[in-house]
Amino acid sequence: MQIFLKFLSFTQTYSGAITALATVVLAVLTFVYVFFTKKTLSETIKQSKLSLVPIIGVSITNSVILKSNNFLSIDIELANLGTAAALDIVVDSEIQLKYSEISGRKVIPMKNRVLIRQFIRPNYYIKDKKDKYGTTVEYGFNLFYTKDLVEALNKDFNELVFLDSKAGYNTFTPILSPFHTTKLIIYVYYKNSLDQYFYSRYETEIAYAISDINSETQAVFHSRERNKSSFNTSTINKADIGKEIKKRDELRELFPWK
Repeated sequence: MQIFLKFLSFTQTYSGAITALATVVLAVLTFVYVFFTKKTLSETIKQSKLSLVPIIGVSITNSVILKSNNFLSIDIELANLGTAAALDIVVDSEIQLKYSEISGRKVIPMKNRVLIRQFIRPNYYIKDKKDKYGTTVEYGFNLFYTKDLVEALNKDFNELVFLDSKAGYNTFTPILSPFHTTKLIIYVYYKNSLDQYFYSRYETEIAYAISDINSETQAVFHSRERNKSSFNTSTINKADIGKEIKKRDELRELFPWK
């Protein structure tokens, strides 16, 4: 009992100091709690973002020249190889000529402006699909280049054949050939449900050899042995996407496409 009375007397005598000390201790505990809660929340958000990563893969499935207008049409297939849906997909491309040029320029954007698709779920492919009756039930992506570009591609290809031949290489079996040719670069921009933006970039060399299919179209083959292809994907700022597309839009305005 005496011990309790002494403790009570002590607390009454030093109540102000004890209250101040308790306040400090409470503040420290609150800070520690907030710190670790915030850290845990940040890690949770980080893991959530890492688990929501769409990855759009790109491949060329077909390419033809329409004889009626000399348009070059390149069909591509997109596949979401990631763990989350890709949203607001935008596709653009350009061709970089090696030996020829158009209006003094070697970088030629595709004729049509960016292509947009709203949604590609994980493990899903976007390409031309037909039903059992041969009717197209779903359309993929087509990259269009017109007459000026087709003529420039032919010049690039002829120059490549000349260089290979002069050096003793076969253009159609060019594994050891040191010469490079025209490049096709395809850009795909997209985001996830958290509004994180991403891009995929596919680049390949294209050496065109043209053969007739029928009176309307010609097949355009490119040697896959020559293709020195590369693919990469990463995050990107939304503003940077706008700048890249605007740059190609400005180039598109410079060409009097036929």
